[in-house]
Amino acid sequence: MTCPVCRASNDASATTCRRCKADLALVVAVEARRVGLLAVAKSALATGDCDAALRHLASAEAVRGGADVERLKAAAYLANRDFPAAWRTYQRGQAS
Repeated sequence: MTCPVCRASNDASATTCRRCKADLALVVAVEARRVGLLAVAKSALATGDCDAALRHLASAEAVRGGADVERLKAAAYLANRDFPAAWRTYQRGQAS
């Protein structure tokens, strides 16, 4: 995790920055929320509930987007047989 104050690299579970001692508790909480949303989306996708997976992925993307979110969205679109959306999303994920 990168400190938003000094840009130092920190352990993902650190609650204070190793360099500037900034409080990272909020950053850790936000990232934990994103990880939870991704886990729920993966679970929904595994059970075949593509719509729920896409909703949770949109929430995770609102927290912080990334190639991991784009790959999961592409998989959800594929499972939903929306091939054009899957291809567009896959390409976006490759570009990030």
